[in-house]
Amino acid sequence: MYKMNHFEKYGWEQSFQLLTIYVPLNDPSVRAKDIRVIFYHDALFISVRRKIIIEGKIERAIYPDDCLWFLDYDQAEDRKILTIALSKVREDSWNKCFVEEDKQSDGIVGIPITEVPEKLRQQADRMQWEMEHGIQGEDSQVNLDVLNN
Repeated sequence: MYKMNHFEKYGWEQSFQLLTIYVPLNDPSVRAKDIRVIFYHDALFISVRRKIIIEGKIERAIYPDDCLWFLDYDQAEDRKILTIALSKVREDSWNKCFVEEDKQSDGIVGIPITEVPEKLRQQADRMQWEMEHGIQGEDSQVNLDVLNN
């Protein structure tokens, strides 16, 4: 299915259009409503039950409105997998998923969500809520403009 990197925290693979991240979740009771994923044009935030799993600046730009995530079950490993598909702006190959990876620890070093402008965080939170509830938000181009500024 995929190969985990040396952190055992996530694995990833790519095509020219997409970069797909796989995050193993060892708690079998996790449901989609427990997961929060926020896509920024140059960063990614993932939390499960309010615990930050991954927070960091990604190597290159993505289209946040074209990204998605879903919860899957890996029968071979007998655990749930959070699958995240990032839509690349440039159709090319990435050398790594995140800009900075801490080789000393078991996690990702990135831009703390608290350093993202409040207006952008509020917009992303609203967009995430609308997506979770199947509500059609504002025009996608307006949302993309806000995220890119």
